[in-house]
Amino acid sequence: MEAVPHVSIPYLTILGPAAVVGSLGNVAVLSAILLNHNLHKPQSVFLVSLAIADIIVTNVMDPLSVIGECMVEGRGFFESRPVLCDIAAVICVVACVAALLNIGAISFTQYIFICHPHQAKTICSTRNCALMALFFWVVGTAVALPTLLGWSNNVYDHKMLECIWDRTHSFSYTVFYTSVAVFGPLVLISFSYVRIYRHVTLVKKRIGQQQQADAPGKNMSQPSKDKLRNDAIRLAKTLFIIFIVFAVCWMPYSVLVLIDYDDRFPHEVHLYALLLAHLHATADPIVYGITNKHFQDGYRKLLYVLTCKKFASLGPRAVPSSVAMENSARFTR
Repeated sequence: MEAVPHVSIPYLTILGPAAVVGSLGNVAVLSAILLNHNLHKPQSVFLVSLAIADIIVTNVMDPLSVIGECMVEGRGFFESRPVLCDIAAVICVVACVAALLNIGAISFTQYIFICHPHQAKTICSTRNCALMALFFWVVGTAVALPTLLGWSNNVYDHKMLECIWDRTHSFSYTVFYTSVAVFGPLVLISFSYVRIYRHVTLVKKRIGQQQQADAPGKNMSQPSKDKLRNDAIRLAKTLFIIFIVFAVCWMPYSVLVLIDYDDRFPHEVHLYALLLAHLHATADPIVYGITNKHFQDGYRKLLYVLTCKKFASLGPRAVPSSVAMENSARFTR
């Protein structure tokens, strides 16, 4: 290995299983959208696009990272194949930029649907969402092309152990990349979720005031107050989880490539910062499964379909009646 064992072993132990979980998880996301009619909405176009980008990361970039880490001469292998290195680096940039822009679009469409419902059908139609999702892939390609045209360059990074754009070649390109891919979506996510939370809490306050006005002399019942408070807390937790996962995965890498233009930070810092960024592709299906009830239902339906096929291959006697009844009840809820 090019890296010392105490660095490489934990890295591979995390990245290998994460790539498998991320691949299966994002396939589950696509299946859940297909199986659950509640997810057949215009904004689900962004979720499909995000899942495809994440699958590219977990099935192409993560295995190449493992190769670079495991091979005795990983650097020589990729440096002797510059075309392969260019292809890998471009795929990485395009997929990552498209994924992060889709996440920003998901938060923005949530903001439009919740805060401006009357304009939502026009702004966030299926056609418009599909065009925006396609545009994000075009943007990702536009961000990657300068590495082939001289603004930056694609190299095998000896600290990140991956073919990627050269973070020491052009500081202006580094600023451009991080602004488009990370800081831009982060600002959009922050804006959208702050406005959503403020709007929802304001609406709940107005509902409470209206109920008091409709029944003067009577205070809102304690259960109603508790429900409003619990709904607000649940929303805050959901938005906080999505924001924190994005920030934790991508901010270390983005800040690192900006402040370490002279390449002074140790190998371990760069390697694990990139690992965190890659883990975002694995975290996405888990986060949306935790925070979105419709995805939970979609995952259950997928599990039901897979379970039925498994039992069907064993014959009708292999399915206990109690199991069949329970699965049927879950499917029809």
